[in-house]
Amino acid sequence: MSLPRLLSALAVLCLTAGFSVSAPRPGKVTPTLSLEQYMLDDTDFLLVINFKQITASPMFTKSLKADVEKLLALAPVKKYTDGTGLDLLKDVERMIVIMSPSCFATKEQREAGNTDDGPVIMFQGKFDQTKLEAKMDKLIKDDAKFASSSKVGKRKLYHIGQRNGPYAAVIDKNTVILCGRKEHVTELWDKADGKKKTKLKHAKLWAAQLKTFKPALRRGRWGWSRCTSAPVTASRWTPWASGRSWSSIRRWATWGCRGWR
Repeated sequence: MSLPRLLSALAVLCLTAGFSVSAPRPGKVTPTLSLEQYMLDDTDFLLVINFKQITASPMFTKSLKADVEKLLALAPVKKYTDGTGLDLLKDVERMIVIMSPSCFATKEQREAGNTDDGPVIMFQGKFDQTKLEAKMDKLIKDDAKFASSSKVGKRKLYHIGQRNGPYAAVIDKNTVILCGRKEHVTELWDKADGKKKTKLKHAKLWAAQLKTFKPALRRGRWGWSRCTSAPVTASRWTPWASGRSWSSIRRWATWGCRGWR
């Protein structure tokens, strides 16, 4: 089985486990900057998944934990995790996914040859930056086609793949990023360093949703709607629809609102 399939299977298992309504709230979570400081200025979709509560849920611990541990012990997975100092089931606490218009190359950028695009995906928890970067450097040394690295000031930026693969970097001591555009890495570096503050384009629309955000919640997703109505309603947060295709957004939203808190 290939690594992408293994990781996809792991993601499905974790997400499925999270639907246990009796999942306990996790203990102390690793402190980070406010959620707003990790958002792009033009964010119009935000997804937060708390892995710490998922892995503490009865469904996961009783039915899935042993299988996931076997999955993580497979050679194709350990190839990328050995030497990072990470215990994936304990150290990775949260995933944040952000989408915005700036995640996609404009017509002018594409005509100029810049076709980089894609969402911003961040993982938060307990990370050892030195070990993570040393592992990436070793993977590149072993296989130059895997990725390339460059220095941006005192920081390291990795570009995975040969063409339009994602960029990867350590944002701060508790946050790593995968994203489609280099500009988003540098933007979030500046925000993490306090050189720049998030100025949300749709600040008034985001205010109520951000106010309800709690780091320990199992899952959360927000977004503002460009449509006159939404296909479903969630228990607490406003439904959203902001993608390029209304039909695909509708299906995703219907799935996502089941059992969310």
